[in-house]
Amino acid sequence: MNKKTLISFPITILTGLLILVGIIYYYNIATFTFGGGQSIASGASFSSDGTKIVFGAINVMGGQIFIMDSDGGNVKRLTNEGDNKQPSFSPDGSKIVFISDPDNEIYIMNRDGSNKKRITSDNSEQYKHDPSFSPDGSKIIFVKGNGFDDYGIFIVNADGTDERNIYSRNEYIESPRFLPDGNNVIFSGIDKKISTINISDNPIKVNIIEGVEGRNPSLSFDGKKIVFGEFRAEIFTFDFDTKKITQVTINGGQNFYPSFSPDGRKIIFISLLNNKHYLYQIDSDGSKPHPLNIKNSRIKNK
Repeated sequence: MNKKTLISFPITILTGLLILVGIIYYYNIATFTFGGGQSIASGASFSSDGTKIVFGAINVMGGQIFIMDSDGGNVKRLTNEGDNKQPSFSPDGSKIVFISDPDNEIYIMNRDGSNKKRITSDNSEQYKHDPSFSPDGSKIIFVKGNGFDDYGIFIVNADGTDERNIYSRNEYIESPRFLPDGNNVIFSGIDKKISTINISDNPIKVNIIEGVEGRNPSLSFDGKKIVFGEFRAEIFTFDFDTKKITQVTINGGQNFYPSFSPDGRKIIFISLLNNKHYLYQIDSDGSKPHPLNIKNSRIKNK
């Protein structure tokens, strides 16, 4: 082996390592973007002051949670380990609740990603999903199911104590959310029926909202409207007072996980268009639809 070969050999190894690091960086950071549509979203919601959006993104390396300004700027990654998804703000915007795998438990962290705490710890094989806070921030509501024919809506205190099942049935349940009174809960299921229950009732009575069919309902901050997705189709709103249903999107894509801004004027949602996922924002009257163009260069680690 000549002198030239001896010099080039470690350089070749170093170059290979740099390329490997670049590939890892790309899959760990760059593919978490919605502007180019490479990622699959796992939910998004506004903070109560309307200045921030928290969202989850999934790529080949797993899922992580991000926070950004409501215009899509100042993107910051909040989690770096595990597979994290379905984030939702606390009512005061100081905390974020989310699901973390592989243990499939519910966690809470500060809005800057610090002080991550595990809330549930039953280590069951049942799948937990769709966590959100109660209006006063003291409780978390979520779904737990076996993936087949055993699902329930559960409530646990925000400190992890007193977990209890409030409603069960033998078919899929999704997106339970408290109404502003803290007693009534709205949810949907595979049957596309959007229903409410009062957790104070004994026994629990299910009240189906007549004429409304869809998935993933989310309440306006004042509790007067819901926004929901028609399965793999468009986004609609429903006004509890007028009973009026309004179609919001007309883009022909698969739209899901909608959520109101605090003033009710805007809606964010995930849209699958041309086999790419986008995080969209639209005015609640259906005008000004646009993707939030999150660029790789704008993503920062915490």
